[in-house]
Amino acid sequence: MEKALCNSSDIRSPRAQADALIGIINSAGSFDQNMVYSLNGRLIDSLISKYEEKSDGKWNWFEDYLTYGNSCIPQALFEANAIDGTGKAGKVARESMDFLTKTMFINGKLMPIGQEKWYIKNQERSLYDQQPIEAAGMTVAYLKAYQKTQEHGYLAKARDSFDWFLGKNSMNQVVYDEATGGCFDGLTRTGVNANEGAESTISYLLARLGIALLPSMH
Repeated sequence: MEKALCNSSDIRSPRAQADALIGIINSAGSFDQNMVYSLNGRLIDSLISKYEEKSDGKWNWFEDYLTYGNSCIPQALFEANAIDGTGKAGKVARESMDFLTKTMFINGKLMPIGQEKWYIKNQERSLYDQQPIEAAGMTVAYLKAYQKTQEHGYLAKARDSFDWFLGKNSMNQVVYDEATGGCFDGLTRTGVNANEGAESTISYLLARLGIALLPSMH
């Protein structure tokens, strides 16, 4: 495991860097603290550098496109803010999370970036297909932001994101399958994708667990 941690400094994708950072922060007590401190610093600095290079006040993001699993990046920086002595991690976390909010909420409903094509800067975004993993990721990221800041706006957005599963979405269709306890595979232009894959069900359950744990965050 420590060998894998050492290799994390070679990661270049901001999503992979964010996932590594989240994992290291939440398991830091299990490893050499000097190594953890060094790796955290490198990952945080790299993400902030990517953001400063690409953001321009309107497009406040780490790349020139939004693809899949975007919310893990601001989530990682919210988690990292407590160990970042400069305060930059928290600032970038807020700005990038606000950018995702403005981009992915339309008329008060979560509308994840569609899988038909990725959202390229200065181009139009696609609305379909919408995947459960995106709604779950947004739910968890907002919950982490609330946990770290105690700002109730994040809590409200976490609930709005989770409600995507329950019918507060562009199709007004329930994506959670009450009969099986599973989750449909998302929303297409014609309605619900009736398949129930493992990723979709796990995504729903993780988001639901986060919402269920809300009382412990107060």
